[in-house]
Amino acid sequence: MQTQPSPEPTAGQRVGEQGHGGSVMAAIVRGRARPHSILAELRWALAALVAVGASVSATTGLGTFANFSAQTTNSATFAAGTMTVTNVAGAAVSGTNCSADTNAGTCAVLFSAGTTAFKPGAADKTNTVTLTYTGSVPTGDFRIYTSAYVSRAAASSAFCTAADPAAKVNLQIKQGATVIFPTAGSGYGTLAAFAAAYTSATAGLQLKGGAGGAGAAGVWASGDASTFTVAVNLDAAADNSYQGCQSTVTLVWYAAQ
Repeated sequence: MQTQPSPEPTAGQRVGEQGHGGSVMAAIVRGRARPHSILAELRWALAALVAVGASVSATTGLGTFANFSAQTTNSATFAAGTMTVTNVAGAAVSGTNCSADTNAGTCAVLFSAGTTAFKPGAADKTNTVTLTYTGSVPTGDFRIYTSAYVSRAAASSAFCTAADPAAKVNLQIKQGATVIFPTAGSGYGTLAAFAAAYTSATAGLQLKGGAGGAGAAGVWASGDASTFTVAVNLDAAADNSYQGCQSTVTLVWYAAQ
């Protein structure tokens, strides 16, 4: 007797199997309902997958819930600080005072050949510079040094035959009432010695901050101010070789963080 192939189950039968005995796919594997051809088996498996997918999609949709949450914010603005000064001469021989805040100002001329016209042993020629620190960042260093120094300038007279005229130009610098050059705190040094000792920002004469230099060396806060008095004269020992000599120098006031 020939065995007849089992008829392909209907869609209702497949759904019934899924409802009463587990998944259709499991039934296929166990051989409970095997189609008579490969094509029929593939159609059966595809229908089962579609049904399972719809069921999972429906179940997933039922699991959507709201979440508790919390949030805070902080805003911020960032700005670079400033290092600025004002520089005002007691008497501006020429040029312009740096009365407004500056970090790179060329300020008034303090002395000229006409305002000095030294005679050996005569009284001092003086001028003042009032510095006010106006930066927002306190300094960590504040110094005075020299640049563009020439002991025997090209503008000197033909009568000037001294090799080093600035060696006879006596110099004293005060911060308020305190002599800061010479560093011994009294008397005079020379322009030549000052220019040789203080040649750059890293090799300058450190200046005290606070009101009138009452603070720490090099540390100036915003609003700190001092008046510096520069006094010069021609040494009494200068002879005729110093006639008509001119010496030039630029005083640099340097602040750094």
